[in-house]
Amino acid sequence: MPLILDTGCKSLPGKQAENHDAVTVAYPAPVPYNKPAVLAIADTVDESDELDVATLALSSLSENIYAAPLSWSLKRVMKESFNATNNTLVGSSTSTGATTLSALVLHKHHWVIGHVGDTRVWLLRDARIRQLTHDHTLTTLEMGSVVTSACGLNTEMDLQILHGDLQEGDIFLLTSDGIHDVLNGTSLLAHLIKDDTAETMASNIVRGAITAGSADNVSACVAKVEKLPDVETERGTDSISALPVCSLPHKGDTVDGFQIRGLVHKGRLARIYKATNQKSDKTVALRFPIPGLADDSAYIDAFLREEWIGKRLDHDHFVKAYDISPQRRTVLYSVLEYRRGENLGKRIERKGFLAIDESIYLIKQLLEGLVYLHKQGVMHRDIKPGNMLVDKKKRQLSLIGFGLSSIEQLQDRGADTKAYSGTKSYMAPELLVGDESDQRADIYSAGVTLYRMITGHLPYGSVSATITTNFNSFTSAEHYIADIPEWLQDVMKKACAVNFEDRFSTAVEFLDAVNNPPVLPEQQTTGHNQPITAEPWQWMMIGGITVLLGMLVYLFL
Repeated sequence: MPLILDTGCKSLPGKQAENHDAVTVAYPAPVPYNKPAVLAIADTVDESDELDVATLALSSLSENIYAAPLSWSLKRVMKESFNATNNTLVGSSTSTGATTLSALVLHKHHWVIGHVGDTRVWLLRDARIRQLTHDHTLTTLEMGSVVTSACGLNTEMDLQILHGDLQEGDIFLLTSDGIHDVLNGTSLLAHLIKDDTAETMASNIVRGAITAGSADNVSACVAKVEKLPDVETERGTDSISALPVCSLPHKGDTVDGFQIRGLVHKGRLARIYKATNQKSDKTVALRFPIPGLADDSAYIDAFLREEWIGKRLDHDHFVKAYDISPQRRTVLYSVLEYRRGENLGKRIERKGFLAIDESIYLIKQLLEGLVYLHKQGVMHRDIKPGNMLVDKKKRQLSLIGFGLSSIEQLQDRGADTKAYSGTKSYMAPELLVGDESDQRADIYSAGVTLYRMITGHLPYGSVSATITTNFNSFTSAEHYIADIPEWLQDVMKKACAVNFEDRFSTAVEFLDAVNNPPVLPEQQTTGHNQPITAEPWQWMMIGGITVLLGMLVYLFL
């Protein structure tokens, strides 16, 4: 028997013209054993923000939680999901807004809470109510109570993580400040001890706050624990988080109902195969870990992290990862969207180099993908031609490979990305020496990729494991391509700058430089560069004079 819950929520604008609160309850029925229930509440910090920040935060948080690898503990799922959501709000350069955020995850016999701001989570147990979270606020004479930490406010949050074991009869309550500013614990207890449904409890608490004079938006979520899963059920699902690594399949093999049709990508850290899902007859891609690294926990963690990121992304230039029933998957692999295409690295090797127009077209797509990726708070860390596919028919570039990706500001980073570094010739110099970096490391790699497409070479030559390359000796692209535009050389040199402060600060800036090359003097149509034109009668006069001069010369001779 699975965990049985009764859940409900209610959110109203109250006396305000608009509702800047948001609530969510994600509780599939019947509940798969591997899927937790999620209740969350958010309250926009600055109500002048045009974006619906609270709703965006709840949507991002739920997606991150449900995409998390099964092997992660609930505490780690909550930490990583909160930080990923924070970076989604902060974005690549400027904040899109901030919101308080409290979330409750219930799974099997356990609960975990993530919290930042002044929304609250309460627990009613044994007829006693207890506030579990603490408010991140500061009281001032000028502004009253001020939120000191929130999701999307800064790159770092004062994140509170709490966890414990469930008991049958537990009632959890999530409230916005419009509720608990006017209803104390005793008042909330009076609503929760009644033998009502969770939905009724939430509605009564919200309306009770309005009656009590709340001047703010009012929101509440309630979860009643009615039945815990039996021990055998929990044991039977524990093995899902420790799937074995199998030997690499061959063409014609069948793995969990997926028939292998051939190898499509051979990477250093994984193999990707084209396969047919025999249940739906749909073509997919299966990504398998390398068996020789099966005992390396950091490697397995990186493999699972890549699947997590792939599930979160929804963009034309990224290969999507699909969810799969844990009852079906008996060994470790990921199910990916299948996309046709030639590996860009092999395409460059086959052709020697690519035409400038093709290179610019492809780099624009790569940068569009990086703009999206960085707004999710993710650095790829392994940008290179070998991690890209080019569909010549659709003229589409797709980026693969996220095992080295990092979510900025994680409190628990998990995989040791230094242990599985990217291809050194494409890695930013600061990463090679172990320094901290940001999205400008991806910009460097994209710049080297553009240089490689256009010239067939690397701007600083091949970088070895000893890092003896002289990064000051940037080879101008015109050394290989005589007619390359000067503006394009400048773009590549800026993107590949050794000092990250000299590079483009964002992928948006890099993309703008490629999309808007400077107008050359001969292209201008004003001032001293304006071409000379003549009226029709002037051309007739010029022609007549030319004919007359020709006749005089003929007669003279």
